[in-house]
Amino acid sequence: LWSNRLIPVGIEDRSHWEITTFFTVWLMALLHELLSNLVYRESSGYLFSISILFNAVNEFDALHNIR
Repeated sequence: LWSNRLIPVGIEDRSHWEITTFFTVWLMALLHELLSNLVYRESSGYLFSISILFNAVNEFDALHNIR
């Protein structure tokens, strides 16, 4: 992990800062993954609904324009 290179060597309680940094970055990565999956599922659901509606409108229009 890069946090041990970013935290100054002479800082008091350095190991505590390294552990805190590690778990903070880990938690942020977990939250990012969970939120991106939620957004992906929600947006794909919207796209699926829109595609069904678009198809239904086109079929309805095509059936009424048959001569």
